[in-house]
Amino acid sequence: MAGDVQSGRGRAETATSAGEDTVASQRREERLASHGVASGSHEEGGNPADESAAVSTWKLSDGMPVDEAGDPMSQAAINRMKRVFKLPGVAKLRALLRNEPASSLPAGYAAVHEAVLRQGVRFPLLPNLQILLCEFDLAFGQICPNMWKLLIGLNGLWRMSGCEGSTVAEVLHFYELVYVKRKGCSGQVNLSRRTGAPRLVENPPDSMSPWRATCYFTTEGWEYDATLNKERPTHRIKSKFQPIRARLHFVLMPEEECRVARITDCWKNRNLIYGY
Repeated sequence: MAGDVQSGRGRAETATSAGEDTVASQRREERLASHGVASGSHEEGGNPADESAAVSTWKLSDGMPVDEAGDPMSQAAINRMKRVFKLPGVAKLRALLRNEPASSLPAGYAAVHEAVLRQGVRFPLLPNLQILLCEFDLAFGQICPNMWKLLIGLNGLWRMSGCEGSTVAEVLHFYELVYVKRKGCSGQVNLSRRTGAPRLVENPPDSMSPWRATCYFTTEGWEYDATLNKERPTHRIKSKFQPIRARLHFVLMPEEECRVARITDCWKNRNLIYGY
């Protein structure tokens, strides 16, 4: 009798999980569509082959000034990183040209720092991470290493708790988007824990010291590959730095409320679950 009850419960949980995944996917597509024009338009950035393009200080539409990345990384260093981090051959990497701004790139380009790869980011991006960046409406190179660390940690925590990867509404339930205040990082974005929210990812390392000293570009193979899965986001990640949308905080759908409650409960009982 007990076995029948447990079996029935397992089937019910599986069906519930499948339903949650479907609703969450639909909700994500609605949010992506709400951005209007697809990100990474051809109007963004300049011609990467034009070495005469001047690097000038500019501001986002909300008045936030943008600090450019440091010196270009040598091709030898780029090749070393590709070996060390086992980046696939489809990821096309190249060094910055003289006076080429990493904050304003052509469509399909991304500025990459070694510190980001050290946080566990790999190419092509995981589908869930690509969707989150599209929903945040930010450029890849705008995300600081600590934010990448949090996103990857949250993605793993959600899956360990039996949930699909976190949605933008769920992430913003616990965190808010803020500009990095460290000198030389103006225009970069991080996640800050909301007042009263649990510390879901504890003791994130301080990877903010001179992580922007060098930079390189990836031009192909870094976004989620549509040929591998039909669930590719319909919008691409932006290639030009964007302002934080003021007071961005989505209302949780009922399914998301259940998932947030499950995550919070797992965090409260982490000593029993993970044996800390």
